[in-house]
Amino acid sequence: MDVLTDVLEALRLKSTVLGRLELTAPWGLQSDGACSALLVVTRGTCWLDVKGIAEPLQLAGGDLVLLTRSAGHTLRDHPRTRPIPFADVCRVPPGARSPCQPGGIFHYGGGGALTTIIGGRFEVEDADPLRLIAREWFLRMRRCGDDVCEILHDGCPTACVGDAAFAYVNAFSGHAAVGFFHGSTLPDPAGLLEGTGKRMRHVKLRPGEHVDERALERLIKRAYDDLRVRLAGQSTIRPVLRS
Repeated sequence: MDVLTDVLEALRLKSTVLGRLELTAPWGLQSDGACSALLVVTRGTCWLDVKGIAEPLQLAGGDLVLLTRSAGHTLRDHPRTRPIPFADVCRVPPGARSPCQPGGIFHYGGGGALTTIIGGRFEVEDADPLRLIAREWFLRMRRCGDDVCEILHDGCPTACVGDAAFAYVNAFSGHAAVGFFHGSTLPDPAGLLEGTGKRMRHVKLRPGEHVDERALERLIKRAYDDLRVRLAGQSTIRPVLRS
């Protein structure tokens, strides 16, 4: 079982892989968001536009994107490439060659630089709001940097740089938690952190209760930056985890 599967299962997400997209520049595909989308870029780069988000996001090999229903989006090789509705690309006259080939491989584009994307759908098996909160904050941890990876440690999705961890999430019976392995050293002017241990601290999150999201995002970013400094200095007190 790979790390991606571990994390999806820990957050109670069930995924279904539909196939592999082999896309050659120039190309652009548009989805109306009628269903959820799971996208993993395995080769090359592309640009993602999501309805309601002003700036496009550049994706590269190794990036994972989860888009909920109603999240209309566009994938393309370049921000200026004109997209075509995905449904129109798949619709071909009788007797014509379909871009969807046996084995779930979808070929499309102008013959230039290749981008490969694994495409599928996902659904939330357990709609527990505490798990949904944990999932959202774990995805924010994952976006801290290109060097962030994830493991499942003691049942908790954990964000790492290499084999050194800086934060985790978990869902309990009464709250979700965002935890920090060196939380005692983090500046916390908003007073979000709880715990009395030597190093670890956490933030409790509950549905309907206000939390200073910017302050929590700053804690996550500071924990990530702090770990990178520790790694650069080869600190001996960093938490090293084995999956």
